[in-house]
Amino acid sequence: MSYFLLRIQTNLSLFLSDMPIYKYYFFLLLFLSSWAFPAWAQPTVIVNKLTDQHVYVRETKVSIIPPQGATIANPFVGFTLPHNLGTINVSSVPVQMIQDAKRAAEQLKQQGFEVLKMENYRINNLPARLTFSSYLLNGFKQKHYQLMLEVGKETIILNAHFAFDQEDLEEALKKSLLSVVYDAKIEVKPKDVLPFKVSTAGTRFKLAKTTPTTLSYSTDGQFPPASRAHSMFIVMNAVKLDQTTDKKQWVLESKKQNKTITSVQVAFINEITIDGLDGYEVYFKGKSKDKGLIENHYEVFLFSPFGAVYKLSGLTADPTNKTLEEFKKIARTFERF
Repeated sequence: MSYFLLRIQTNLSLFLSDMPIYKYYFFLLLFLSSWAFPAWAQPTVIVNKLTDQHVYVRETKVSIIPPQGATIANPFVGFTLPHNLGTINVSSVPVQMIQDAKRAAEQLKQQGFEVLKMENYRINNLPARLTFSSYLLNGFKQKHYQLMLEVGKETIILNAHFAFDQEDLEEALKKSLLSVVYDAKIEVKPKDVLPFKVSTAGTRFKLAKTTPTTLSYSTDGQFPPASRAHSMFIVMNAVKLDQTTDKKQWVLESKKQNKTITSVQVAFINEITIDGLDGYEVYFKGKSKDKGLIENHYEVFLFSPFGAVYKLSGLTADPTNKTLEEFKKIARTFERF
């Protein structure tokens, strides 16, 4: 299997992978309410109806017409194009993400994307934005379509990745993404098919949110938690890592690159083995950039022989060791299916 395909399988989304997923959700909830949403100046209106060509995307509430020859992907959620020329993967986040286009372009640029075009749509009366961009992956230039479809307080994200020289795929993938049909009546239980699990027995943590690639827990059963008095814990597939990378240094560098906190102080970093996978657990403190409040972060990175990285993340304002010990207890129950 190609490096390109493995990369897509292990990402929630390239758009989201620049910062820890729990911090991304938290950051969005803090700031999106104050951002001015753009006036939808004459968005292109699309009315889609289910046809015989539509294929349901498992573990989601959407169907699309995939490009000719595409097959249902496994284990990631979406489709694989013939000869591994590209992929379509689908995910969702529990926040509204269709924001000011200028800010969105700036965020993508910070994450290494070159935005080539943005288009606004209303698809079956739901606000949507299609972004076309390019980026470098392991030294090779790739193209990327991303369709965000906002449904209430949730955003469904469809990502299409393909090689830069495959110009014939541009129109086919764009047409495929814009064929999306959302069905609110579909009941989704992604936690039943996730390839990993943890146990929160003996802790205060409750399952709060699931997506096709993440398990999210909090002490109040909400995600993100209702206040700083509550803590959260996330389990997810993170990234694809080159086998020659110095893993310990990579873990430490990822703390420095965190864009949502400052004054990072690493309390400890230890080698750890869980479910037969070697990795590191790290505990560090920092100040939130928005309010300067102290945050305590616990993270575990587990490295598979194939380069995939599993990430377990805890965030708390608790200055004692009580929550830290709960984070450790949950992390050590991690198990792959």
